[in-house]
Amino acid sequence: MAVTTCTCPPDAVIPSLSNEDCEAKIGQIGKIAFQKLGQPFTAIGEQAEWDAAIAATDDTKVTILGTLHGQETTPAEPITVGSAGSNDVFDGNVKNIGEGFYQISFNLRNPSPTQLAELKEYECEINRTGIYFMGSGFIISTAEQSAIPITSFFVQSSPALNGNTDDNLAQVIVNLDANWYANSLITSGDDLNFNPMLALVNP
Repeated sequence: MAVTTCTCPPDAVIPSLSNEDCEAKIGQIGKIAFQKLGQPFTAIGEQAEWDAAIAATDDTKVTILGTLHGQETTPAEPITVGSAGSNDVFDGNVKNIGEGFYQISFNLRNPSPTQLAELKEYECEINRTGIYFMGSGFIISTAEQSAIPITSFFVQSSPALNGNTDDNLAQVIVNLDANWYANSLITSGDDLNFNPMLALVNP
């Protein structure tokens, strides 16, 4: 949850807003990379740095989960006090006090028992581990080029066995702080010299 805190008293002049020359539109997230928090890349768009992190045996170690399917996002909802016309807040107004959590979920198609058992261990890693989101031609990290902190990680222990009608599906659910995106960096275009969906694999 993100609690809204405001400067008091406010500045005499309202803050400026930037002109947006380019949209920050990305495609579907297809991979997640895990890494211990506080291990920033020097140049996150360079494949050589990723290859070194994937091969590492210290705190810089990165491990890859992919390919993911069925991306669904539930952005954070406002947390409010009062309701329109009530006496909870003066004059029947609604007071915003913060935002809830941000949730994103994916499906693993036909995961093996070994893969699910290994992933379940990451439910106990949330206090020290973060994630990178990846797709065809982009990586999302913190603004400092490090892993994004997560507040919850859940993997279904057993997939839905769908017989002839569909693949076997196991859901992966990640929760983040409501304001994670405001402190993020999208690395793409000329700043990314490889395709994460093709180039990054575990040894």
